Amino acid sequence: MTSNLFEGLKNPKMIRAIIVYMVAAWLLVQLADAVFEPMGLPSPLVKFVIFLAFAGLPLAIALGWIRSRRSPRDDGSRSADRATGHSEQSPEHAEAVGPPTVAIVPFVDLSPDQNCEHLADGLTEALVDALTGLSGLVMSSWTSCFALKGKDIHARKVRKKLKVSHIVEGSVSKVADRLQITAQLVETATDALLWSDTYDHELDDIFDIQKDIGLKIAQALAVHAPVGDLRPDMTSHAEAYEYYLRGRGYFMKTSATNLAHAVTMFSGATDLDPQFALAWSHLAETYALQAIYYEGSKAERKAAHEASEKAVDLAPYSAGSHAARGIAHLASQSYDAAARSFETAIQLDPGLWSAYHNYGRSSFHQGRMRKAIELFEKASEVNPDDYQSPVLAAPLYQALGDEESFQRSAANGVRRAEWLIKNFPDHQRAYYMGAMALMYLGKRDRALRWAEKSLAIDPLDPAIRYNMGCFYARAGEIDKAFECLDDSITSRTWVENDPDLESLREDPRYHNLLGKLED
Repeated sequence: MTSNLFEGLKNPKMIRAIIVYMVAAWLLVQLADAVFEPMGLPSPLVKFVIFLAFAGLPLAIALGWIRSRRSPRDDGSRSADRATGHSEQSPEHAEAVGPPTVAIVPFVDLSPDQNCEHLADGLTEALVDALTGLSGLVMSSWTSCFALKGKDIHARKVRKKLKVSHIVEGSVSKVADRLQITAQLVETATDALLWSDTYDHELDDIFDIQKDIGLKIAQALAVHAPVGDLRPDMTSHAEAYEYYLRGRGYFMKTSATNLAHAVTMFSGATDLDPQFALAWSHLAETYALQAIYYEGSKAERKAAHEASEKAVDLAPYSAGSHAARGIAHLASQSYDAAARSFETAIQLDPGLWSAYHNYGRSSFHQGRMRKAIELFEKASEVNPDDYQSPVLAAPLYQALGDEESFQRSAANGVRRAEWLIKNFPDHQRAYYMGAMALMYLGKRDRALRWAEKSLAIDPLDPAIRYNMGCFYARAGEIDKAFECLDDSITSRTWVENDPDLESLREDPRYHNLLGKLED
């Protein structure tokens, strides 16, 4: 309790209350000294007032601490971005009665060499995953949380930005094999510090630290959190976990170079712990993305297949394992097998965005447009930050003659891409997919600016070149379209089914392009 009291003294609200009390006490003593003697009151009475003023200070501190420790339930509403993807709402609406809403501010790397960013990000992601889905708690999405990374944002600003009642923030520092982690839970409406702790442990204890932080947060918010062992697809090998986290960092950047680095890191993790199913899943997905977007060889498709098979063998009840198996089948153009794997993943975890999104892509390859639309819509629903699925669904609606849904889906894609670009200014995929959606909406000039920005970030990226080819085809700039499509993606079935390329079908260069692509 003593340590919590000292932590509470750091709270701005308590500091203000103590200052107000001391000023009031000083004024009372001055008043007594000036008034009591002229009124004929005995002089010891002035000393008694001074005694009461000093004696009341500890009581004021204690009452302020008790007040700062409260865990209110009237600060949060269900985050508006769950339904609309970051639409604005008034602060008054955020006061609606509801369960606590929480954002994890990415932990800060305070290591002397600044070499622990992967651990800091990994801890943040692990806490988001651990707290998401707890009954009685609403978590901001991973993307919303990481939009706060590196920004000096006050708790009340986070409250306004993400409509949350609480934030978790902290730091990570590593010297040799020792970790020091700080974490605290703050109420955004009042700046009240509800819980904080410091952990100084060996690197091998990182999993116990993650579990303890999650439990303490749940307890402070009066939310039940089941106490269990590590998830079945996780590792208990600290060094393998470090490799995995570094791989995740590269994987999230998606470019060809970064995916190659991710393969190295995930492979290192599986070498250190061959039972690490989650690393096998991500290794499979990385190989599959290389094969789909970056002219992957048969060796990469085979590697994706083998890694996904290993993941399913090690963690057969993990949705992630089956989703990885599905994208490995997608990379090998085994679309029926991909569908079975994605359906298993969805059955195990109905909230797994990647399963819906990649199942939609697989259906697109088969020309099953209505099924693809259904899956893209579901992906967009379960992940309010998903800008890709609405953009991919839009031309399918148009091809089916549904102009209203075409416009709605394109506008939704633009709105979500705008939010992502605002918070991640170098997000190349958001630029080029957003450019396409802007073109759908007839906003040609703005679309061109976004397209040029995307190409400037990485002009040689095959995925960017393909999407720019689609963009220029829509814009009627046929020569530029073929220039971009050359040396882009290698999937013939995707090109054949893509409505954005309709204006190119009769051009002899289109048939030459198909001749270069794999069946």
